[in-house]
Amino acid sequence: MLFRRYSADDFPALYSIEERCFEPRFRFGRGYMQHLVKNPEAVTWIAEEDGAMAGFAIVAWGRSVSADGGYLQTIEVVPEFRGRGIGEKLMGLAEVSAWSA
Repeated sequence: MLFRRYSADDFPALYSIEERCFEPRFRFGRGYMQHLVKNPEAVTWIAEEDGAMAGFAIVAWGRSVSADGGYLQTIEVVPEFRGRGIGEKLMGLAEVSAWSA
């Protein structure tokens, strides 16, 4: 499993995961999700295996959140990759990113 930072080319696969993981009434809209990944006071971590996106996490800090530290905007892992510790690793990367900001 490869863990890396988001790039703009990742958005279609990232939003596809959003659509798979959440029913429409709980899902972030496409525009809002683009806002999150473009936020300069946030980082998006991608989990990928053999070129397929398995999940992602978005964490924000600074003026983007109301408290000191960070705010986990979302963390998502597609069903076929769950139970492998991917969410735990993404959470750890998000936490380190927020503390390092």
